[in-house]
Amino acid sequence: AFLGVEMKCARCHDAPTHVSKQQDLFEIAAMLNRAPLVLPETSSVHMDTLRQGGRKPLIEVTLLPGSTVSPAWPFAEFCDESTLLSIAETPDDSRDRLAALITAPQNERFAQVIVNRLWQRLMGRGLVPTISDWEKSSASHPELLHWLAREFVRSGYDLKSTSRLILTSHAYQRAVDPTLGETSVLYAATAG
Repeated sequence: AFLGVEMKCARCHDAPTHVSKQQDLFEIAAMLNRAPLVLPETSSVHMDTLRQGGRKPLIEVTLLPGSTVSPAWPFAEFCDESTLLSIAETPDDSRDRLAALITAPQNERFAQVIVNRLWQRLMGRGLVPTISDWEKSSASHPELLHWLAREFVRSGYDLKSTSRLILTSHAYQRAVDPTLGETSVLYAATAG
């Protein structure tokens, strides 16, 4: 939710359309649990049943039931765990480390996901249209998204300040074209 990464398929198998694997999901779960997790029997698709039809399954299972998964940060592309341990108030606490990694100013993805959700709420369409799954689409206005995210961090993660910034923008204050069936990706409307 905070990184725009869809992981629900990873509960039972590696999804063919997402980069997140079972390992990633259970590493985060282990961080929240503050201890290694043993993969339950219910968190795996039995591949033998899928192969019975003679076709190669679209999904893969890389963790077997009973596997132990240690706490780890699987998203080094967003924020590197080794350089941010000093940000956590209690570096030995995996939950504190996880919160620090998600909200660190170096993790631009968090700020971008939050301002994108706010933009979608106020404007009717996100700069990244698939709000919860950024793997399926990219930003229509990447420079705007980057700038809004920087302003969000600069304001101390103040949603009211960022809302005010959007609400006082020329894009928000334009007149709405009632003939449009859907919010335009260009955020253009007729002058009223």
